[in-house]
Amino acid sequence: MAVFLYAFLNVVYYFLPFRPIYYSGIAILFYVLSQSMINMPKVNKRVCIGLFILGAALMVYSGAGLSAWIKGLGKNGLLIALFVCAPMLNMPFTYVDYQSELKNVAKCYMHTMIPFYILIAIPTHIFAALTGFAAFAIMYNLFLETSKLYNSEDIFISSLARSYSTSGFWGTSWASVLLVVTELGIPWYRIIPVGIFFAIVSVSINLISIKIKMMKEPDRFPRLEKDQNTVVHWGKIWMMLFLAILIVSITLIINVSTNWNLLAIVPLVSFTFPLAVALLQKKIPEYKNGLKSYYDKSLYKCQTETTLFTAAGFLATALEVSGVSAKIPHLIPGFLVHYPPLLILSLMLLLIIPGQLGIHPVATGTAMVAAIIPASIGLSVPTFAWTIISAWLLSNLLSPFSALNLTLSGLSDRPSWSIGLGLSWRYGVLCLIVYTIMVSVIGPLL
Repeated sequence: MAVFLYAFLNVVYYFLPFRPIYYSGIAILFYVLSQSMINMPKVNKRVCIGLFILGAALMVYSGAGLSAWIKGLGKNGLLIALFVCAPMLNMPFTYVDYQSELKNVAKCYMHTMIPFYILIAIPTHIFAALTGFAAFAIMYNLFLETSKLYNSEDIFISSLARSYSTSGFWGTSWASVLLVVTELGIPWYRIIPVGIFFAIVSVSINLISIKIKMMKEPDRFPRLEKDQNTVVHWGKIWMMLFLAILIVSITLIINVSTNWNLLAIVPLVSFTFPLAVALLQKKIPEYKNGLKSYYDKSLYKCQTETTLFTAAGFLATALEVSGVSAKIPHLIPGFLVHYPPLLILSLMLLLIIPGQLGIHPVATGTAMVAAIIPASIGLSVPTFAWTIISAWLLSNLLSPFSALNLTLSGLSDRPSWSIGLGLSWRYGVLCLIVYTIMVSVIGPLL
C-alpha cells in the first residue's frame, strides 16, 4: 500500500505543488526502498545498489547540497506513478468475460497459425500499450491452450513477447515513450502514427518468420477444422475494442487540450476510468474484485520497479549535477558523426548490450537522454528519439533480466534467458538492422 500512496502523492503534488506533500512522499519512498531491498531478487538488488552508490559518489564529488539529493530521489516520481497505476486500466476488461469470446474467435476463424498470430499480435499490442504487463496474464492464459493445437507453444511465447514489445513504439505504459515526450519535447500525438508504422513492420517480420517455419516443416503445424458448436458473441468483442479505443482517446484528448504532463494524465485516467465504467455497466462488485486483485498482485511487484526507477533517476540527477553527463557524448567515436546509420546503431547497442548484463534501459536511456544533445552528434531530435525508443524495446525483448522476460518466465515456468535471447535473438538482430535503416531514413523527415 505504501507504493500506491507514494504514487498517489506524486500525482497530487503535480496538480497541487505543496511542498509538504512532496516531502511526505519522499518519507514514504524511504520505507518502500527499505522493504524492496529486502525482498527483491539478488541481481536487481545489486544493480540498484550500484546505481545508488555511483550516484552518491558523483553527488559527493560535486559537493551537491541536500536539495539536490532529494531532487534526485524524487526525479522519477511521476514515472513511478505511471507504472504503479497503469495496471488499473486492465480492470474494465475483467468486468465481462471478453477473454472467452476471443478464444471463440480463434476456434471459429483461425485455422492456421498466420491468422492466429495476427489475432495474438493486435490485442497484445493494444493491451500492452495501455496496461503494460497486465497484457501477459490476459493473453497467455487465454490463448496458451489454443496455441498447443497448432503445436506452436514456443512460437506463441515468442510472439507474445514480440507483440508486447511493439507497444513500446507509442504506448503510454513504456517509460521510453514518456521519457521522449517529457525530456525531448515531442508531443505524444506525433509519436503515435510513426510508432504504429514501426509496429506494423515489426509484426510483419514476426509473421514472415512464422511462415518460413511453416514452409520448412509443413507436417509439424496442423490445420484446425472449424468448430461448428462454437458461437462468437460479437457484441462483447466490439465492446472490448470500444473500451480500448476510449482509453486511448480520453488520454489523447486531455494531452492535446491541456499542458499537463502525460506522466500525470495516465495515472489520473487510471484512477477514474475503471470506476466510471463499473458505474455505467453496473459492475461495482467486479470493480471491487479488480481492486483486490490489483492490491494483491500488482502493487507487490511494483516495489522492484519503484526502486529501480528511483535509483536511475538519482543517478541521472547526479550525472547532471556533477557535469559528468556533459562528457558522455565525447565517448562516442567522432568519425561516427559522419556515418549516421553507424552512429544510430552504436547508440542502440549502448542500450541493448548493458541490458543483457542486468542494467535496465531506464538507467542507460535516462542518462543518455539527459546527457546527449542530438545536434551535438549530428542527429535531429526525432532521429535521436526513435533511436532511444527502438533500442529500449529491443533491450527489454532480449534481456533475461527484463520484467518482460521475467514475467513470461514465471507464466511459462521456463528460464528467462531461454525466452529472451533463446527464442528471439535472430529476430532481435534482424530488427536491429531494420530499425537502424528505418530511423536513418524516417527520422530526418519528421
